[in-house]
Amino acid sequence: LTRIDLKSPLVLFLTGPTSAGKSTLSLYLTAYYNACTIRTRDIIASLLVRNRNLVSTNGKFARYIGRSIEEIPASVLRDFGVIIRDKHGQKPLIQGLLQQIGTKEQIIVIDAARTDKEIAALENSTKASVVHWHIDAPFEVRQERFLRRSEKRSGDMAKEFAAYHGIDITSLGLARSADQILYNNTTLEQFHVLIDETLFQYLELRCLN
Repeated sequence: LTRIDLKSPLVLFLTGPTSAGKSTLSLYLTAYYNACTIRTRDIIASLLVRNRNLVSTNGKFARYIGRSIEEIPASVLRDFGVIIRDKHGQKPLIQGLLQQIGTKEQIIVIDAARTDKEIAALENSTKASVVHWHIDAPFEVRQERFLRRSEKRSGDMAKEFAAYHGIDITSLGLARSADQILYNNTTLEQFHVLIDETLFQYLELRCLN
């Protein structure tokens, strides 16, 4: 475990298409740098099961009120996340993020943003340093990872992967505004080295400034 002393939180806002390696990066930083990972899908799930004002008018989602987060299918969370962003903007998500960030003095990984507006809204709502990392990998590599990861699940996984295409196209556009782009198209060990190098380059620049 590598300890990094921070006077204020360092928030790494991740973007990137499905199976590019965002969760892999989060797990690595948690294991080796004591980072705290906040998943936007968990915040969206919490809104779905606990906030009747947001979901009571939609029968598709209302049946999940009061149920455990683990019971909610990924496809439902994906669709609910789109509706939340379209109808209510960034506010519900940003409020949830700020509550979890709190006063932590460590690296905080947010997995993952879907729009530039989410990143900008958080930057304008916190004194923490917010850095945008975009994770990417070739389509074929991502598809193979997704299918391998889903081997024990039932259903048409190729069709499920394709269902993320629209969100992935939007996510790929976020690469233009990223502070760093990390290409995860080699081995896991090489990806870990890339994460280390990118993190320490940023921390060195932060100290100089």
